[in-house]
Amino acid sequence: MKNFILLEIKMLMRNKQTRSLLFSSIIINIISIIVLNLKMGTKTPLVFKLMILLFASGYFFVFNYGRSLMSWEYYYLKDIFSREVHIKKFIGSKILLLQIYSLFIFLINLIFILLFQTNHFFLLFALFIFLTGIGVYIQAIISVYSVQPIRLNSGVISNERQKLLPIHMIGFSILYFFPISLFLLFNYNNLVQGVLIGCGTMGLLLTKKWLNFLANKVMNNKYKFLN
Repeated sequence: MKNFILLEIKMLMRNKQTRSLLFSSIIINIISIIVLNLKMGTKTPLVFKLMILLFASGYFFVFNYGRSLMSWEYYYLKDIFSREVHIKKFIGSKILLLQIYSLFIFLINLIFILLFQTNHFFLLFALFIFLTGIGVYIQAIISVYSVQPIRLNSGVISNERQKLLPIHMIGFSILYFFPISLFLLFNYNNLVQGVLIGCGTMGLLLTKKWLNFLANKVMNNKYKFLN
């Protein structure tokens, strides 16, 4: 799995668009973390606070890169489907990379929480668990099911030939609208954190199921992309 992770990092860093996406995501994360830990006024719209909270949790990179997770293989590394590759480890390495990124952002959050002495720990922890247990797998499924995988050398975020498909919007809804809806309905109470942690933990416990499903779908599609 280590070699697969290194391959993914190598491809990510060699491509200008994905490299820019990574660096811009980290900048957005850090800015969001700083804004989150500053005392925003009582007149600050709740939805704005929620979006800042999500961006501070690492959602931006997971959504934008996650939906193109299989693009390297579908466009540039097609021969990998004709080799004896442990497909579950291969897909698992991609997912693990997103989870490591989410953990990295969460640790940065912890540093700022300690510096500013704020009380966002449990909210950010709940979002971290939800993102690593549900979000990354949803985006991986979307990347496999995408009818037109994103051409990473043409652009990841915005490209007229790479419009968001309905399936991408499903992922967006799960990653963004579901947590925001919970926060709006229950106003930041412990129930929201409990639901997010519960969903994320269940997702992590079902890791083998996720990987089996993804591996089967990728192998079913391999001949289409080899052509």
